[in-house]
Amino acid sequence: SSLLGEHIQTIDSAMKEVETSNQNMVDNMQQICNIMNVMTDSIDNADKTTETMLSKYEETVINVGNIESVV
Repeated sequence: SSLLGEHIQTIDSAMKEVETSNQNMVDNMQQICNIMNVMTDSIDNADKTTETMLSKYEETVINVGNIESVV
């Protein structure tokens, strides 16, 4: 029974290590998810900024054309 008790303690210890590893993995996956959300938001913002810049560029081209026709 003493040997059986030692084996049970060993198994219990191993199960606790697995549980800790699983929790660490869940925490790491949550961090990755958060980082991916930040990256997605950044890409969306960059896309909107690019669209705004393109719109301003097109507006500038029109204005330069108008200035040229006046001159």
